[in-house]
Amino acid sequence: EKIHKASIVKYYNSLNKNKDIIGDLRGLMFSNDNEFYKLLPPDFKNNIDNLQRLPLFEMVEMIIRLFDLNSDSSNIPYLNSFQDYVFDFIQSDSSNISRFVTEWDEKIRDNSIISNEHQDAISILTIHKAKGLEFKIVLIPLCDWEIISNGNNANILWCQPNKQPFNTLNAVPIKYSSGLKDSLFIDEYIDETMQEYIDTLNLLYVAFTRAKEGLFIFTKIAANNNIKGSSSLIYHVLENSSNYKETIKNNEISFLDIKDYWNSEDKIFKIGNIQNNSLDRTIDNLIIETEFPSINFSNRLNIKTKAGDYFQTGTENNNKQEQQSKGKLMHELFSYIISTKDVDSAVNRFLFEGKINSNEAKILKEEILDKLSEQPYSIWFNNKWEVRTENPILMPSGKIKIPDRMMKKDNELIIIDYKFGDKECSSFIKQVKTYKQLLSKMEYQNIKAYIWYYTLDKIVEVN
Repeated sequence: EKIHKASIVKYYNSLNKNKDIIGDLRGLMFSNDNEFYKLLPPDFKNNIDNLQRLPLFEMVEMIIRLFDLNSDSSNIPYLNSFQDYVFDFIQSDSSNISRFVTEWDEKIRDNSIISNEHQDAISILTIHKAKGLEFKIVLIPLCDWEIISNGNNANILWCQPNKQPFNTLNAVPIKYSSGLKDSLFIDEYIDETMQEYIDTLNLLYVAFTRAKEGLFIFTKIAANNNIKGSSSLIYHVLENSSNYKETIKNNEISFLDIKDYWNSEDKIFKIGNIQNNSLDRTIDNLIIETEFPSINFSNRLNIKTKAGDYFQTGTENNNKQEQQSKGKLMHELFSYIISTKDVDSAVNRFLFEGKINSNEAKILKEEILDKLSEQPYSIWFNNKWEVRTENPILMPSGKIKIPDRMMKKDNELIIIDYKFGDKECSSFIKQVKTYKQLLSKMEYQNIKAYIWYYTLDKIVEVN
């Protein structure tokens, strides 16, 4: 915990360029919370309790605002992208913070931001990822990699010996090294060496042909004539360019006379010039964001991941899809309510997960507690029953039936099936009768079953 706190303080103060704080994390350990909060925005401490009660998306918005992360325009692409990930996550999962942190660690953190090609920025790509793409200007900052991998990175060659007694083996794994040229495996050594050189030439070809108007390459000056990497290969070609024929013709294709453009004294190869219009950044109809709007969630429209204003009193809602969504939501909510004591925590759970807002939470609590104060609900939810919610029952056919609520006390068993629509239906009775018949076969004798039409405030006993 102390390391996490120190990291927060260090990052926040680095944003504000507070050099007195930035340093070794070990120097940022705190004997108490007051020392920790002194180094952070004053409003952060005052809003800790509020942050813990907010849904994930709104929590991130408040953190952005409290730490003033949106004041720097360079942060905007990252804030937008991060909030997009948060929003996508709560659409497919929930507002569960621990799940999001796991998702972040396992997947999201390694993602990169796709920038607009007209944005004043540099795209950083590997040569492999750049294949097939074009750019006005390309920079290769260090064109230097080994042609032949050695040591622990050396390739393993699967060789077929052709001399006795080794030829009795089907294949032998041999680590590539220069010593193979003096062994039985010289042919495999030469073949692998040629393949490595071809791969390097192909990679250089891809890298050198991505630019449309300007190519800048930075490489090392080789100490000797040994060609061990891409930089020594390039340097060898340039340094020995005067030894090549002035013009090589093959099938009427003329090749470049490298020596005319290589300055052996300054070690610079230059051909052509960059046109001024290549650097023109004037783009019509391009909107570049210069600020990240972050508004207190209570003063703006709330993000709804489910359709409809389910819990607005005095409002008629005849939309079938909305009623179905409300039914699923209420079924899930009541699965967490064993007794009246659980109403508060169940509703707060939905609020925390972003399934309802604070106003809906208040309405729900009052409405449910009011209903459960009446008979027979007060008896059903009085904490004197052994309760199972959404407990599956396996039928002989292999199908599963799931009653909403079963309550057992002494020799009495009560089945309750919730209905949150505004209509009664005979199929509901048939459904509950099935529950009752299944449980009677399980040697339950005194069984009662009810359909509770929550919205209609009506109970139907199923005989």
